[in-house]
Amino acid sequence: NTSFWVTYSDLATGLMLVFLLIMVVMMFQLMRQQVAAKNQEDQARRQQESFENNREAVEQILNELTIILGTKTELAKRLERLENTALQPTVDPLTARIQLRQDSINFDSGETAFSSLSRETQDNVLDFGAQYICALWKSERADAAQAYIDPTGSKAIQNIKIMGTADLQGSSDLGTNPYVTAARAQSVQVALLEHLEKCSKSNSCYKHNTECEGQDMAIWRYAQERLIAVGLSHSEHCTEQKDALKGDCANASSKVPSKDIASADHRRVDFSAEITNSDLSSLLIDMYRLSSSIKSMGDPKQESASFTNIRGQVQRAALACSRPESQGRSSAQVCDALRRECLNPNTTLDEESDFKCTEILNASSNP
Repeated sequence: NTSFWVTYSDLATGLMLVFLLIMVVMMFQLMRQQVAAKNQEDQARRQQESFENNREAVEQILNELTIILGTKTELAKRLERLENTALQPTVDPLTARIQLRQDSINFDSGETAFSSLSRETQDNVLDFGAQYICALWKSERADAAQAYIDPTGSKAIQNIKIMGTADLQGSSDLGTNPYVTAARAQSVQVALLEHLEKCSKSNSCYKHNTECEGQDMAIWRYAQERLIAVGLSHSEHCTEQKDALKGDCANASSKVPSKDIASADHRRVDFSAEITNSDLSSLLIDMYRLSSSIKSMGDPKQESASFTNIRGQVQRAALACSRPESQGRSSAQVCDALRRECLNPNTTLDEESDFKCTEILNASSNP
């Protein structure tokens, strides 16, 4: 009963518990450090993946823009030879839009008939139009594998626009300038098609053009399919006078000097080619994904105004594409992009909801 070993054992047990507690605390701290390090690694990996996804999206957007701009640049180079024709047009090297001299096809005030132009001007316009359509046809024919050139194909010229413009004289009347400009464009369109039809019967348009010689019939059909008339009203003249008018074209008579209101330079017709893939609506999905990935890097509970705007546009596009009558419309490339995304197994439920996948896939399967 007088042994001291019991006291020693109690002391040893107490020390053991103290060391055990210290070890447990140290292990807990170590585990916390490991979890924090793993979280940092996961966050860094997610940021890297998001960066890679963003970079891929940006590269895809840039590639599509490069194709569009590159196509138009190549077309502009081909059209430069038209600068030596009688109308002496200038070609925009970036957009390939043809800008005729201001005195090339000037209609008299209120005139819309092609026959109201001088005989020399009529001949020059018809010759220029035939050579212009030849150049466009040849630019597509060089890359086409078949005789028929699909206007909805990649890098195809979907429309050849004849655009009528007007001065500010009839701007206050909503029925005058829109009618006049559309009628001017249509009169040139009809005259040019009639001219090409005559050429197709006699092979007479391209006797001195080795690129299109003997192809009058094919070019006439090509023009019939793509040539459209568009009235631009007085929008171009209003833009030129933007400082004085500040967008108020209807009150031009009280804000612009009379010599600028009836400017003959704006009573003319211009030409331009519309590339099929210049419809950039399919990039809307890329912008959606890019904005979504950027959003995931921040506070997931907060949504930026830009992402809200992009998502709203996607939802409106998806609603339009979900209608059966939208199927087969080549102009709405966003519909094809949405269908591809809906069939993508990596598309999330939230994205399927925004893209209206159920409705779009049902519409495409029941045209």
